[in-house]
Amino acid sequence: MRPPTQYPVVQASNLGMHAARNVFVLTVNNRLARRLIQLLSQQQSARGQSVAEMPEVMPWSGWVTHQLTRASFEEFLTPYSRLLDGFEAQLLWAQVIEQLEGDNALLDVYQAAAMALGADQLIQEWQIDVFAYEYTEEYARFLQWRDAYRERLHALDALDTSSALTRLVQYVENGLPLPEQIVLAGFTEISPRMRTLLEALVARGVVVSTLLEDVPQESVVTRVQAASTQAEWLAAANWARAQLDAQPDGRFAIVAVSLDAQAAFARRVLETSLSDVNGARAHAFNVAVARPLSDWAACRAALAWLRTFVLMKEQFGAAPVDLGAALLSGHCIGHSVEQGARAMIDAGWRQWQVSRVSLAAWTTAIEPLHQLSPAWQRAWQDWQALPRTMALHRWSVVFRASLATLGFPGRGTQSSAMYQVLEAIDGLLERFESLSTLFSSIPSSEALSILSRLSRTTMFQPQRDPGARLDVLGLLEAEGGQWDGVWILGLTDEVLPAATKPNPLIPMAALRRAQAPRATPEREIQWAHQIFANLCKVAPIVTVSAPRLDGERALRPSPLIQSLIPTEMLDDPMIEPFVGGRISGLEVWQDDKGPPLEAGEKVTGGVSVLETQSINPLWAFFRHRLGLKGLPAYGELPQMALRGKFLHRVMERVWETLQDQDSLKLAIAQGTLSLRLDQIVEAVAATELSAYDTTLRELETKRAIRLVSEWLLLEANRAPFVVQEIEQKRQLNVKGLVLDVRLDRLDHLVSTDSSDRVTRLAVIDYKTGQSLSGVLKDWESIRPVNLQVPVYAAILDTQTASGDEARNHISALMLVRLHAKGCAAVGLAEQDDLELKGLKTLAEAKYQDADWPLLLSRLRAVIEMLAQEFVQGEALNQTWKTANLEYCDLLPLLRYYDQSEEDAQGGSDDDV
Repeated sequence: MRPPTQYPVVQASNLGMHAARNVFVLTVNNRLARRLIQLLSQQQSARGQSVAEMPEVMPWSGWVTHQLTRASFEEFLTPYSRLLDGFEAQLLWAQVIEQLEGDNALLDVYQAAAMALGADQLIQEWQIDVFAYEYTEEYARFLQWRDAYRERLHALDALDTSSALTRLVQYVENGLPLPEQIVLAGFTEISPRMRTLLEALVARGVVVSTLLEDVPQESVVTRVQAASTQAEWLAAANWARAQLDAQPDGRFAIVAVSLDAQAAFARRVLETSLSDVNGARAHAFNVAVARPLSDWAACRAALAWLRTFVLMKEQFGAAPVDLGAALLSGHCIGHSVEQGARAMIDAGWRQWQVSRVSLAAWTTAIEPLHQLSPAWQRAWQDWQALPRTMALHRWSVVFRASLATLGFPGRGTQSSAMYQVLEAIDGLLERFESLSTLFSSIPSSEALSILSRLSRTTMFQPQRDPGARLDVLGLLEAEGGQWDGVWILGLTDEVLPAATKPNPLIPMAALRRAQAPRATPEREIQWAHQIFANLCKVAPIVTVSAPRLDGERALRPSPLIQSLIPTEMLDDPMIEPFVGGRISGLEVWQDDKGPPLEAGEKVTGGVSVLETQSINPLWAFFRHRLGLKGLPAYGELPQMALRGKFLHRVMERVWETLQDQDSLKLAIAQGTLSLRLDQIVEAVAATELSAYDTTLRELETKRAIRLVSEWLLLEANRAPFVVQEIEQKRQLNVKGLVLDVRLDRLDHLVSTDSSDRVTRLAVIDYKTGQSLSGVLKDWESIRPVNLQVPVYAAILDTQTASGDEARNHISALMLVRLHAKGCAAVGLAEQDDLELKGLKTLAEAKYQDADWPLLLSRLRAVIEMLAQEFVQGEALNQTWKTANLEYCDLLPLLRYYDQSEEDAQGGSDDDV
């Protein structure tokens, strides 16, 4: 790094003594600029000056833009048409790359454009020279992009942020009027290009100096070690509350290395810690995290509603996910009164797995919305009359008019933040309109895509509370600040120093030679030491901390604080941080049991009742007692549920036709199986896959024929059998729980021993997922899943014990996988005479059960245990294997998100 040590020093306490006229104080960021303005005001007040001229204070980037604007009014200087911001420059790069690459499709043109823009800025800012022998294929391609980009820039007579500084140096050298003095504040390094401009200023007689902050004589730095990130934030919040209470005039800060990722949690913790016992906020605070404008609800709603018009205009229909986003976002006429009706439309599409909504279907769906429907229809009439392509400034007018017709942003009480968001959206549309010079006439979809991308790169944050005495901010935002106390958290060795991130378009040797930012470990270590040293000067009392664990992963403190011995250890992530603070204890209410099942209370869900009880009793209580369920996903093609139902129906029709193995072998021998299977699959597809288009239905039928044929060949070579039941309904009545159960298939295993009077049965269930590898291990566990086969076996075993079917005997429990990766059977068999690979005896499966009857008895006991738990209202929020929660739709209610590495190995039942 190149520190600004060559310039004379100006003491911050004497800054107000300098002549204000023609003096500019240029800061490294906006926060420092605001603080220096406040400092100058205080200095004037101390001198008794109620009204006086102050030096201009602004960030460096703002001053550069200011000088370029002044230059445009000077007749003797070469003018330019416009100054492109970062987003506009990236769009121009994307156009150039897309044109040059042609058919050489990139994964993401805009990502490549961002990388190229960064490389160009880095090369110019740090004056990076790349020798010919260092050229890489990526760098050579980048040079071609850059040449084309600069030609486009010249054709537009525009400047970007990289060329703007070069042009400003030319203006300075050619006589641009300049201030008498420039004071640099907060800069820890000067880039080569910045130095070039400063040298040009000095050559013109401008006095350049650096501001020396009035820092505490000694900063006392202490270290705290926390058990987790949560404990660390709780401790910092508790510290802030104590400091704010003890020093009514003091100002404090919490500096977080990873504030962007932790901002939501930080707000929740601070809202709680800084509130009084009645919930009212006792101390205001500001969290200095700007979010993309697209993340704010009003902007999301505006984009979603515009998308409904674009899709109907260009595609005459849309996916429910796009239309549902608009309906759920609201911010339209009838925002509150029609909110429930809009949500019901979206829920209906999800429930019926609608994959596409035509213009006619959309019009019909919103017709009951008596406020929204007429408004949307009026706006749609205007859209119908529009040409297919227009310039951006015309699309901007259309977008504004459409939102106004829809009643955006909806009626209701609007907060100060909401008003600011609306102003930001208005500014967004103005910026969008200004992009017209970069584009010719384009369709509505491309115009909306540009607007959406612009909203994602436009950062927005409501105005800070001027009365707040607590600032929560990141490392860079904290530079140049001054507080009475600061807590810096998250200082692990993964973030300070951070991992390098060199630009892949620039050869590494050139980056290393120029000591470019983020390029080498040495550069990152140097920067980390510098910024940490600066942060330790922002307050007389500084507390630093790092968590020991991230979940179950051990973390190490940053080497910058490792030499400091922790003065406090926070081991309890929930209680310990509050000791001595506002919260000294928590009231605990054990709520893990609901009311017992009443006599005659109907329970639906079949075997899934027992399976969810086995996975997580609270989930079972929510789902089957309270009737709660999450919204299903939007329908997509191919739909896995339809595919599985289709294959089940095909297998049902096949065995309704064949009935036994002898008939199967005969059909194979006579060559009629293929024709018969084709007819069955086509007939089933006509009903079960009616929602598919012709091409997709043909693909699914071919796949089904191949899978079923593969499995039937395996069936033909196993021990003799007769299909006794297909999709037969039975009832499980155990411990007061009555469930309707349907099994895919029950086989009678034909014995070659005529003296054997016992009917041996195999219970079979079809699965269309890709993995069944964990079934045998699962059935051996205390709380198993995949209970369809064991439950059906328990029903038959109970009937056998009662004498209803005394000659029947369960001899095999079998799951059959029908999947493109291979058809196979998995399960248990009493004997090894079934001649079907995948079935294991108890000995082969290494089960602890002494014999087959004990196995069935154990499984029946497990089923009875789960049934009794459910009947008694057991609702413990405990999951024994978190992989089984993969398809849980109520995870937010369970508040269960952690997953161990071992449990993460569980397989998925998705068919791919």
